[in-house]
Amino acid sequence: MKKFFTEFLAKIKNLDNFVNDYKVNTNAVFMPSKAYLNWGMNLALSGSINEAIEKFEMSASMAYSDAESYLNWGIALAKLKRFEEALDKFDEALRIDKLYTRAFSLKGAALVELNRIDEAQEAYDNAIRLSPDDPEIYTNWGIVLARLNQKQKAQEQFKKAIKVMPLNVNARFLLGVVLYEQNKLKEAIDEFLFAVKLEPKHSMAFYYLSLSYTKTEKFQDALNCALNAHRLEPYRVDFLVNLAECYYDLGQIRNALRSYKIAKSYNPHDYTLLISSGIFYQKVAKYPKSINNLKKALLLQSNDILAKYYLGISYLGNGQYDKAKAIFAGILEEDSGFLDALLQLALVYEACEDWDNAIKAFLELFSKSKRFTNNFINIANCYAQTGNYEKAIEYYKLAFEYNNHDYKPHYELAKLYLERLNDVRNALRSIRAANKLKVNDAKINALYSDVLFADKDVNGAIEKIDIAIDKDENNSEYHQKKAFFLEKKASG
Repeated sequence: MKKFFTEFLAKIKNLDNFVNDYKVNTNAVFMPSKAYLNWGMNLALSGSINEAIEKFEMSASMAYSDAESYLNWGIALAKLKRFEEALDKFDEALRIDKLYTRAFSLKGAALVELNRIDEAQEAYDNAIRLSPDDPEIYTNWGIVLARLNQKQKAQEQFKKAIKVMPLNVNARFLLGVVLYEQNKLKEAIDEFLFAVKLEPKHSMAFYYLSLSYTKTEKFQDALNCALNAHRLEPYRVDFLVNLAECYYDLGQIRNALRSYKIAKSYNPHDYTLLISSGIFYQKVAKYPKSINNLKKALLLQSNDILAKYYLGISYLGNGQYDKAKAIFAGILEEDSGFLDALLQLALVYEACEDWDNAIKAFLELFSKSKRFTNNFINIANCYAQTGNYEKAIEYYKLAFEYNNHDYKPHYELAKLYLERLNDVRNALRSIRAANKLKVNDAKINALYSDVLFADKDVNGAIEKIDIAIDKDENNSEYHQKKAFFLEKKASG
């Protein structure tokens, strides 16, 4: 999902967020330098940055120029990403007024853009020393630290800003963001709730509340917040994408699809939309549409390894095994530590019935991580297909040892004992275990009937196949089995 700092900090790059008092009224002034200063500020407000720079330059050249002229000149240059020149102007402002707090703060921001972090910290330290009760300085330094991925330090700065001004909406919200990024969801939710209480139209706080509730699996709360964010800014594609994902989480597929379509009508080339909708179509098994959207996303960002990964999964789901194999092999060449790609490659081999390569890939996967114990059943199936029943049984048993709530290892083991080893006693033990974990399942009861028939319990077999038919009455194979069992019963 699109992260907040990607968008929010793009604004910081232009230093907009550091200029809270930019909107000034042009009052009658007596000094020409002030007249040019106000003229420049109004031009800057209207977006005429180059013309504004000319006025700031004229203001600064006056005999009675002051630090503010250079400060605003620097701001205008920074808006044009001319950060070296902007830095010179902030330094000139500080030459005139060594105690100019905002000049230190803006100098720090420009130094960050120039990747001179140690000097930036010194500038912010000076600003804090001069104005320890100014929450904006702590907030701005916190934003810088967040951009540098120093989330814990950023969190401390936002808390300092809140200590100075407890009702500081911006600091509360940004604190929530860094808490969210650290997966401290309960604390993050508290800050976002505080933010929307102070500012009920804070769309980004509602957006992040939705993301936080989704992570805590409070899907209805997530949807409510997503709807609030969307109502406040109905044309934002990222809000619509999040709304679609919330609908999907609640099983409201039509509403999810409608939200994606609306988002597409606003910006069909939005990268986040293409990725999210591609994954959505994958989850609802509409693989051609998924492939189409993910390929479009890769045209926008060809090096996105996650987009490639999801495209590979859709190729696998669509039965395009060669393309899936090529994608996952390519990902592993780029990043051999991408173990989920190794898992998918193993699954491709399994789907292709390339049992030896599948086993090799699964064994490599298990040797690198204990995270994939759910896939013990896959390697067990592969061993069974190669006739290595001893290894198959070993991995089926490992599968239900690691997840004793999963019926599938017991089911597959029952099939193996019955169909490959003719071991009715162990087949009966395994199918009973499967049936206990998933009662009245059609597939389990159909196999259960076969095991009972093999154990010469025809009445029991008929009873179990009746349950299977009751759950899946259109399955012709089940009806044929019942007819066969009845015939055998009648013949004695």
